[in-house]
Amino acid sequence: MSSRGAALSLALFVALLLLCSAVVASAEPPSTSPDGYDSSLARSVRHATARYRLVVWARLDGYVQSTDYIPSFGTMYVNHERFNPASLEQPTVLIYDAAGRLTGCGYQFRTGDPVLAQLSRAASTGWYDIPSHVHYNIAIDGKLYYAQQPWHAADAPTRAALVERRLMPANATLRYAFFHPPTHAIVIWAWLPNPNGLSAAENPSLP
Repeated sequence: MSSRGAALSLALFVALLLLCSAVVASAEPPSTSPDGYDSSLARSVRHATARYRLVVWARLDGYVQSTDYIPSFGTMYVNHERFNPASLEQPTVLIYDAAGRLTGCGYQFRTGDPVLAQLSRAASTGWYDIPSHVHYNIAIDGKLYYAQQPWHAADAPTRAALVERRLMPANATLRYAFFHPPTHAIVIWAWLPNPNGLSAAENPSLP
């Protein structure tokens, strides 16, 4: 065989090898890891929310802290302009660890409204319902408290209303209050593997 023919045969062999490798790779099943960290949904959420990796960036985009640190869950930040998010890039809730690093994203839709197509395929066990309530942050003697209580939309969560209902003491300063409508919600632990599952209620990877 001529040197030119040998080179051509080698080139064809390499091309065939690459083609077979691509076919085998495409035939590999998707990750079945119970934490779902490598799933297409988790990857999509990470790509969509990368700009919120640090809590300081979330604060600059309208997210307000609504809880203290919760063991096996983290600290929640809520953007009350983002119920019924139009895309994965607009989570209603961001969850951070004690160091202020993003661990999970929550998407909340007003009860009865449709959810995002990407999320409708998520495990049905991950969805839960949240009744109407009020988020309010108060300061007492310089210390900040984060609170939530049942509430009805007809009543504005003013300082006077909260004091009247004995939900805050008269000497407290109301820093923030917002009515949270009833919603259908899901959490996606896209930024921290969760051995309990991608949309489990708690994440034992957090202390």
